[in-house]
Amino acid sequence: GDTDLSLAQLMTGALRQAITGIVTMPIKGVGSVARGVLGARGELQMEPIAFASGASDWNEGEDDYIAAIARTLAARPGIGAKIVGRALEDEARFTERLAEKRAKRVARALEDAGVDPEALEIAPVVIGETGVLVEVVPRSR
Repeated sequence: GDTDLSLAQLMTGALRQAITGIVTMPIKGVGSVARGVLGARGELQMEPIAFASGASDWNEGEDDYIAAIARTLAARPGIGAKIVGRALEDEARFTERLAEKRAKRVARALEDAGVDPEALEIAPVVIGETGVLVEVVPRSR
């Protein structure tokens, strides 16, 4: 009856929470190091790396943020990063190329700071938003 359904819902919820905890365990605590917060499901939501409009060089002050991301990734071999280059439609004539160039520059900076290139993935670009988003993800081995 109703008790069976409630117990099934409770068990399903507990299982989902346990699996989420196991998957996100290596990334908990990363948010305080890099400008980000843990979302409701335990995923890390980080602020994008800022770029001036139409530029492929990140804004002044972003070097420290990129270094913090690199230290975080290098210290946690169980996580990797998906790097999403983004650009607004009106930022440049070749918007998609600008977004891709931004993502590759961030990836190169992370590699130069000691992050294993195998931990990094350049994701498809996103048009309509700006900056480069670094999404921390569990690393497949």
